[in-house]
Amino acid sequence: MRESRNGSHPISRATAGQTKSRSDMRYPLLVLVTAACGSASRGAPAAQAPDYAEVCRGIAGDIERIGRGYPQLVDYRAVDAHIEAQSCRIDYAFRTHRASHAGGWSAGVPNPDADGIWFYISLWDPQSAEASAQINTQPVMPSWWIGDRRVTFLVLEGDRNPPVRDKLFDILETHQLVTK
Repeated sequence: MRESRNGSHPISRATAGQTKSRSDMRYPLLVLVTAACGSASRGAPAAQAPDYAEVCRGIAGDIERIGRGYPQLVDYRAVDAHIEAQSCRIDYAFRTHRASHAGGWSAGVPNPDADGIWFYISLWDPQSAEASAQINTQPVMPSWWIGDRRVTFLVLEGDRNPPVRDKLFDILETHQLVTK
């Protein structure tokens, strides 16, 4: 669209310099509105739920691929991911120790040494028993989803190696992670 010569209103390139009465414009506008409404009335096909086992395998494989660039991921193997048809759990610990503090979710999971890492990624059905598992009820977690599955993503990193948290999050987003 561009403005008319006097700048009063936009007109299409096809009619630039021409003047048309409102009655001349009615038919093309009607066709455009009918075409738009017609396609909308058919409706879009229903979104198919993702294959969660395949999504999990993809996430696990992507983490393994980036592992070459991060010393704390040297022992990570995608085949170690716990994959089922409707749920997924990836739990990895490298150079960790028991927490020395009490309280909070980080007290109940392995804590990393200066060159270590611990992370937990889980896709779970919010209507299942997993929904009430303590690790999935952390108030610090945003409402993350892939398809109709909730996502838990927790990570603790030592400070001696380059951080990998953002790369892990990027991988989740690549696999359609959204915040609702």
